[in-house]
Amino acid sequence: MYRHNTDLSYDRNQRKQKLDPLNVEKDNDLQSNELRSKVASLKSLTIEIGNEVREHNKFLDTLSDDFEKSGGILGATLSKLGFVSKK
Repeated sequence: MYRHNTDLSYDRNQRKQKLDPLNVEKDNDLQSNELRSKVASLKSLTIEIGNEVREHNKFLDTLSDDFEKSGGILGATLSKLGFVSKK
């Protein structure tokens, strides 16, 4: 059968250890270091995403210019075909 722990001194000692300033400081340092590591990872990731976006934008600009040139060539070709078909 389950017996509830009636040793209150154990509970008090456990609470004191958790509230001990050195333990609190260690926990804060640990969590701070973990957070710092996560922030550094996120920063690195966002920089990589930004670089990737810039590269894709350059590619899209080049592609747009190529389509404009192709449209001009195609328009000139259609004009020539229209001129030839009228003869």
